[in-house]
Amino acid sequence: CSSDLRFRSGPGNQSVLQQKTSQPGGTSGFDRAVGKTMKYEGGYVENDGGRGPTNYGINQTANPTVDVKNLTQDGAKAIYKEKYWNGVKGIDNLSPAAQDLIFDASVNQGVDYANNLLARVGDNPEAIRAQREADYRNLAERNPAKAKFIFLDITNFGACPGP
Repeated sequence: CSSDLRFRSGPGNQSVLQQKTSQPGGTSGFDRAVGKTMKYEGGYVENDGGRGPTNYGINQTANPTVDVKNLTQDGAKAIYKEKYWNGVKGIDNLSPAAQDLIFDASVNQGVDYANNLLARVGDNPEAIRAQREADYRNLAERNPAKAKFIFLDITNFGACPGP
């Protein structure tokens, strides 16, 4: 994995660990995270994993006021920003790897889940990844019919975060 951390010289020439908050060129955390999400979320499907009509990952059941069949990619991004990014308290202050994982949790497991997970484990990408996998495995044990969708989600978010 490439690191999202770098060292700089601090007071008294001490090495200070500093988080990078954006990619080269000024890409925001949201732009990076939604770009990764859009790689996995294609166009319109009638029934996404038993959750009904979905377009660009925006599900009709979770977004009843949205005409998902006619949703554009820009419209989907606007919903991702307003509901799933802005709904997570403090996401802008997280490391890039944690932002990506918490945003993915917000999209796939819900904003409340993402906020609770962040409150439990903080800005720790490995702990976020491990807790999400444990929660998904628990869900799969309780509902084996959804296991194939659950393990696809684990595979997608389990990859090394990167640009």
